[in-house]
Amino acid sequence: MRPGRLLSLLAIAAVCAGLAGLLVPAPAEAAIGIVRWHAVGSDPTATIHYRLNLPATSGTIQIKRASDNSVIKTITLSASDLTDGPHSVLWDGTNDAGVSAPTGTYYATITVNRGPVPSSPDYGRAFRIRDHSVQNPTSHRYFGIDADNNPANNNQLNPALSTFGNIYLANTTSKYIEVWLPGNPDSADYATCVIGDPEVLPGWTTAFAGNSSPFGVAVSRSGRVFSTDRSQIRHANWNWDGSDRRGTTASSAMGNTRDNDVIGLDPAVDGVYHAAFSSGPKFGAVKLGADYTPPNDFGAFKVLATSVAPPDTWSETSGGIGFGDETAPVTNATWYIASAVNGWVKRWTTSGSSWDDIVATQDLGFNLAVSTASDIAISPKNPNIAVVTRANPPAGQHNIEVWDISTQTRLGTFSIGTAATAKASFDAWGNALIVSGTASTSGQLGGVWAYLYELPDNGSMDSRDTITFVHTGGATPPVIESAVASPASIPLDDSTTTTITITVRDAEGIATVTSVLVDLSPLGYSATTPAVKVSDLSATRAIYEVTGVKAKPSSRAGLLSLTVTATDNTGKTGTGSCALTTTGGTLTGVIRHKTGGFPVAQASVSATDGKNVYTGTTDSEGVYTLQVNPGTFTVTASKIYYGAGTASSATAVTLGGTSTPATDATVGSISVNQVRTAPLGSKVCVEAVVCAAGYNPESAANARPKFYLRDSSGAANNGLTTPTNNLGIRVYAPAADPAPAEGDRVVVEGIKTLNAFEELRISQVSNYARVATGQTYPAPDAAVANDINDNMNNLNDARWGSLVKLSGVTVASVTPDATADWHEMTVTDESSTTPGLVIVWKATGIAAADLPKVGDVIDVTGVISRKESTELGGRPNCVEPRRLADLKSAVVDVDSVGKAKAQPNGMTVNITKPMVVTLAPFGAPDRYWIQDPDGTAGIRVKADGDRPSVGQTVRVSGRLAVDPANGERMLVNSSYTVVGTGTTKVWTINNKNIGGKGYVGPNGQPLTLGLENQGLLVRVFGRVTRVEFSPEMYFVLDDGSGVDSGNGTGIKVIETQAFPSVGDYLSVVGVISSEIVNGKKVRVLRGREGLFPEDITVLAP
Repeated sequence: MRPGRLLSLLAIAAVCAGLAGLLVPAPAEAAIGIVRWHAVGSDPTATIHYRLNLPATSGTIQIKRASDNSVIKTITLSASDLTDGPHSVLWDGTNDAGVSAPTGTYYATITVNRGPVPSSPDYGRAFRIRDHSVQNPTSHRYFGIDADNNPANNNQLNPALSTFGNIYLANTTSKYIEVWLPGNPDSADYATCVIGDPEVLPGWTTAFAGNSSPFGVAVSRSGRVFSTDRSQIRHANWNWDGSDRRGTTASSAMGNTRDNDVIGLDPAVDGVYHAAFSSGPKFGAVKLGADYTPPNDFGAFKVLATSVAPPDTWSETSGGIGFGDETAPVTNATWYIASAVNGWVKRWTTSGSSWDDIVATQDLGFNLAVSTASDIAISPKNPNIAVVTRANPPAGQHNIEVWDISTQTRLGTFSIGTAATAKASFDAWGNALIVSGTASTSGQLGGVWAYLYELPDNGSMDSRDTITFVHTGGATPPVIESAVASPASIPLDDSTTTTITITVRDAEGIATVTSVLVDLSPLGYSATTPAVKVSDLSATRAIYEVTGVKAKPSSRAGLLSLTVTATDNTGKTGTGSCALTTTGGTLTGVIRHKTGGFPVAQASVSATDGKNVYTGTTDSEGVYTLQVNPGTFTVTASKIYYGAGTASSATAVTLGGTSTPATDATVGSISVNQVRTAPLGSKVCVEAVVCAAGYNPESAANARPKFYLRDSSGAANNGLTTPTNNLGIRVYAPAADPAPAEGDRVVVEGIKTLNAFEELRISQVSNYARVATGQTYPAPDAAVANDINDNMNNLNDARWGSLVKLSGVTVASVTPDATADWHEMTVTDESSTTPGLVIVWKATGIAAADLPKVGDVIDVTGVISRKESTELGGRPNCVEPRRLADLKSAVVDVDSVGKAKAQPNGMTVNITKPMVVTLAPFGAPDRYWIQDPDGTAGIRVKADGDRPSVGQTVRVSGRLAVDPANGERMLVNSSYTVVGTGTTKVWTINNKNIGGKGYVGPNGQPLTLGLENQGLLVRVFGRVTRVEFSPEMYFVLDDGSGVDSGNGTGIKVIETQAFPSVGDYLSVVGVISSEIVNGKKVRVLRGREGLFPEDITVLAP
């Protein structure tokens, strides 16, 4: 706006407001506003562009001479020019008398007015800006909101760079800052969105990706957008479109910030400061450099206040910050803090000669008592007006309060919906911007909606001047004032006629018009059909006609726009149009899914006869209806985030008739990868095979709504340590019928959803169909524990939905019955020191007794998901097995007992070569021993059912474990196959070398070295030093090694069926075993129950 003009308008407005204030109580004041105003000259005409934030009741555009500001022409704005949203008005180059304006330089003044906003019965009124329940994307949770309130940021030379009036919303779910313009365009498809349409701002779609979500948002006078988040960047500032970020992940001085603001005008002169109310809780600011760069220093955040008088308990999760004047220097600023926990808004002032010695002092005389006050904002239009939002107002109370902070008087209250309000700011015209929807007194605030809250006023006006443009007098072209067909509709029969009547005006005189032509080529006739003048209306206006206009059958049916051109004797032309409707026949049908068979709503339909193309959209039942010319048509259909379908059969349509294709067009599905790349909130249709289903109940109804789809459509970028093309995604469809089962190929139509702290999924399923059963899907991908140990509350993860197999992981913990619905386990491997989480749903049929034990080495197959965890806390990723078979002991193939024993406990081994059975005791039918034929190693096997006989050779599989009763290693959960018979070498060994590592040593401590030969069939010798018959029969054999038997020296020999006497010298064959005596692992030789008499030989002394 021209400076002088702006000051005069403000002065007049101020006087008017003052007089009004004498008549009625002073309202809070809000206003209509103009943004994006500019003029585009096209000598001799000019187009005036502007946008309104709210509907106006009246308005004008005055064309003014730049040299003296005199008004040349006043254009009264029509009702269609006064709606909220964008507008363009043409100045035709004439003055108020209708003749060409003199040659010169001009500008336009746009003025709009809006009627009063009442203060009763409600204190003002609200308009919804953004509603994700009807607008894409639907995934959302809002936090910060602010607007660019500096008119200097309206760029008339390059309107695309204008930012004045922009509304910025921090979306903590999508992870980017939404940018909205005031005013809703007529073409918007957001039925309940009154004042907003999104700009295309690709910078914001990636700015926070992979980092924490934006929470606070504030706009500086320069138009730079300042953001805060909870854990990553903390504080940064950006160009309006999300580019040119200043601030890095090291700029984390503010802590977990919940609300922020900006103070200061010029960073090079006054300084610009990023202020915040953050964790601790506390408030303070960071001083930015001249280029808006914050210091990379955690300590750079200067804390200005951490307590209040009287002392209160602050909560950073439910508070807000506001400034009395955001343009004030930080050394002379007024700070307002809202606290929901304490139910107040209090005020501080800062003072000091410079940033270095600034201090904050609380105004003890200021206290707005507002229970659950979640934020405060001060009006830039009236610095005495404040809006306070409420996080959790008691039932029956409003969730917004308006205050006169100069007198600490509550002016009025208002409610936006029935929910809480979380955050507030103001636009340049005194309208409050409110985030509403969900909030709590002590928890994180957020909202589902954004609103413009228009405070009460006595009426408002805004006026803006455009840049100048040039006009050349006497060069005004003819103007087509109107062109009307009567009748307005004719059939495509090349017989019925209509007449086109045209009114032409020429500022230099109607006699200068040399021709008026109508383009009838859309009807199959000449593009330069002349119109005949039938009468003069004045010296500058006349009426022309074209009679006998008709349409050929091959012409296009529908509403046509026929171009009318008038030319004067200097060659200048003016154009207009004539609307004419042509009628043919009707083509109707139903678009269905290609394999699912269900009707598809909102599908784009196209029908062509080879010449004309007709388009339409299906209704909620998939029905389309097109008015077409007579001919033979083929129909195709498409829908974004649906796949390619098939075309219809050729269908003949006659004049006045209705036809339906015998075989109609269809649409198809997209892949899982295409679903993943679609924007959040998109309706998608995917076809894939179910890889997991029916294992997690929904507590309320014990339904099984969750299942996973899998295909191979990826691009090796799914985030796993071992990338793969295979991708999966979760589907939430509680009403799916028939219930999905593994191997089903299904078609799912629903919304791609990612709410805060939830897994990416398809929900709100509108159509579901099973098209095949018994289908295969890609095998599980290789994964490691590091793929499922993310405990950082991440908001998105490419690994979710992947079917994986973790091989050879060790069970670190087991928590049976962690919740009413599932068990929990954690597993580790070499990929990470942090365990990964395994959720075992009880609906799988896996009982607590089925769970593996701590230390077991197992393979886990399942889907990567995320869960609340009692074991790890937070919301980590996890893997969810689908059935008991998905929890299997890890299996390794070995060709000897020695190699089997080299594996860790918990590992399942498959001994591929035949081993010799050396012992199968009658007194212990649940076990047997095997060893290599060369006698190098042996091991005990726990028999599950029958067992082989001594002397047989067998192949054995089982899981390595330790018998807690005697410390002996063994194979459990075993199976065997008899191969034949065989023998094994029997080694003679002294007592000292029996057992090896872990057995008690001469000092009474476990040995740390030694050959591990437990389970081996050996021969020992020595003198009988002890014989016992009760409670068990055994004797002790000592060869002088002095080994500890737990009761004297020697080795304990059991199960020989021999009765030696003390002092006998014997040679004995048996299997090395052990016992635990007084906490010590002692050597035991287990005989073969007298089956082999040669096992015991009496030796000479």
